Amino acid sequence: MIVVETHYFILRWMTEMSNLFPVSIDIETANLGPGTPGQKVNPADWEIACVAAYDSLTNVKYLFVPFEDVVVFDQDPEVNAHNLASIIYELSKASTADFILPLHPLKNMIGSFADCLKFWSLNARYFLAHRGHNFDWPILGHHLGLDEAITVLNLRNAFIDTHASIQASTGLNCGLSALMTAALGVDEGKILSGKDAPKLWTDGIKIYQDDLSIDNLTLVMDYCLDDAVKTYQVYEKGLSQKYLEVIPYDSKSVVRIPIVDWGHKPLSNKVE
Repeated sequence: MIVVETHYFILRWMTEMSNLFPVSIDIETANLGPGTPGQKVNPADWEIACVAAYDSLTNVKYLFVPFEDVVVFDQDPEVNAHNLASIIYELSKASTADFILPLHPLKNMIGSFADCLKFWSLNARYFLAHRGHNFDWPILGHHLGLDEAITVLNLRNAFIDTHASIQASTGLNCGLSALMTAALGVDEGKILSGKDAPKLWTDGIKIYQDDLSIDNLTLVMDYCLDDAVKTYQVYEKGLSQKYLEVIPYDSKSVVRIPIVDWGHKPLSNKVE
């Protein structure tokens, strides 16, 4: 009886902590596909440059990179391993991330995005994103073969979405930059323009392959990670303040938006 009760309270504590401290996800794309800001995209029209994850519970920052797009792999396994180790080492020194991991599974290397998503899911974690419902998650599902896993997580009510929450409660279409300004101040907005990131990334790949410079790649990666961290800070500010004063898309006026729980109500903590 004591063991069962202990198990129950551990699971309940983990669930409550995950709701307060979700894993914040953000992606940067290697191209600008068609679409209107805030509307659902066709994931096949977009390519992934990198993915950032900020675990707000542990304050650990992850970046996932499609190394097969960046590194020219030779046929020699030793050369491949050396080239991969070299770029991970250089990016780790220059980036603000705690871990640089492969986006897709690589031979003899663990820690792809799918691996981490599975680990977090098994630990009952929740996942935060801005426009995750109609941008990040559809693109990740399509390109990483995660559609089924994402469907299961959605059924588990594992997703928190700042954009979807505001749209559902007010009908307003609010960009992440506007939310950052509202929650964190004018000086704490995006460090890059999202429209510039794809070209910086694709140019960065060419530059790295020519002279091994990682400056462009690091700039886009840190921009992606900064968005993931600030998405969590927006989420946290909304919960603590109970409202945000935002200028939505297609508006010049500030709108006061009540924030209760960002529209996220965790499923029952019942233990079978």
